[in-house]
Amino acid sequence: MVQTFEPTFESLRAHVLPEWFDDAKFGIFVHWTMSCIPAFAPQVGSLPEIFRDHPNDPLKFSPYAEWYQNTARFPESEAATYHREKYGDAPYESFREPFEAALNAWDPGPLVDLIVDSGARYVVYVTKHHDGFALWPTDVPNPHAPGWNSRRDMVAVLAAAVRERGLRFGVYYSGGLDWTFNRDPIASVREMFESVPRTAEYRQYADAHCRELIARYQPSVLWNDIAYPPGPELPALMAHYYAAVPDGVVNDRWSQPGEDGALTPSHYDFRTPEYAQYSEIRKRKWEATRGIGHSYGYAANEPLSNVISPAELIHSFVDGVSKNGNLLLNIGPRADGSVQPEHEVPLRALGAWLRANGEAIYGTRPWDHAEGIANADGTEFLVRFTTNGDRGDRGDRGDRGERAAFGFAPRVAARGSPRIRDP
Repeated sequence: MVQTFEPTFESLRAHVLPEWFDDAKFGIFVHWTMSCIPAFAPQVGSLPEIFRDHPNDPLKFSPYAEWYQNTARFPESEAATYHREKYGDAPYESFREPFEAALNAWDPGPLVDLIVDSGARYVVYVTKHHDGFALWPTDVPNPHAPGWNSRRDMVAVLAAAVRERGLRFGVYYSGGLDWTFNRDPIASVREMFESVPRTAEYRQYADAHCRELIARYQPSVLWNDIAYPPGPELPALMAHYYAAVPDGVVNDRWSQPGEDGALTPSHYDFRTPEYAQYSEIRKRKWEATRGIGHSYGYAANEPLSNVISPAELIHSFVDGVSKNGNLLLNIGPRADGSVQPEHEVPLRALGAWLRANGEAIYGTRPWDHAEGIANADGTEFLVRFTTNGDRGDRGDRGDRGERAAFGFAPRVAARGSPRIRDP
């Protein structure tokens, strides 16, 4: 039976998470923006480390290459120095033509082959990041940057290639930040939320973009980022989405800043901790997201020591699954659309592990408890549990089906992501 919803958050909160998303466990994020042309990010640590060491202005030091346009706006930043030395006073917009040349020549086959080999069951593609450049030939005009969109329909190209291989396709949209509407540099989290455009002009623009993405591509995931402009359009947009894509899901980054900068809650199907994981079983679905290194977009200057090892990736992944989490692992293609070979290694290793152990992952649910210690021939192993028996009702952790256990390295906990507790 297809659920129907009124355009209110109260109605939307009755939405039942579709089983395909709970079953899938593993998805691939794709960040391919024109920041791949400079391909530079400050190298002063991971995002959690930067927030610890630079609490007042962490975004000046963002390790995310896709934030290049922002970090380069601070005159004394590493990104600004790099830009002056390599590009002089050329604006960020000058990267458009080489980037579009790469888009026009790109064959999605190798990337989709890699995604399939990784064992992922869905893909979420960045259709518009904070630079505001739409990666499809939108009919929605940008009032501040006319024609600021790709000529080739990259969303359609990747959606077709992904679906042809039997995977689900979703879209990411930066609803909270668009630097064609607000060009002020952002140094702190407070400034980030304060910079969310609040005009009727932007509200209508973002709403029309999202509706266009829904109509053209019927995404299985509607993944918004940062926040969403305050206004009455949001619950109507979500009700429209569920009507158009009955088994679709939305993430939790749709909060709408109030006049004082505070965030007001909205509706979501799953939480999205970033470079972090929950430390306990959560009744509500969540999805950890991270890059293969410290960045989502490709950063040519990132040291290979930042690349997650196969063991670390597998350990953090199964730890998350045992606690009701999915993993959305990012691929950041280079300027020509290829993937750095060293980034392929953990992806292919996880795929090989899933081909051998997928029965304990796909379609499972959390058991009574997530963690334990097993003893084999006198050696103790940390393990994680799932159940793949009768699932009962949605969100029920009390089922008593068959158990499955994953063995970790002897007495070595899963690493790779900080742990966070329930709020």
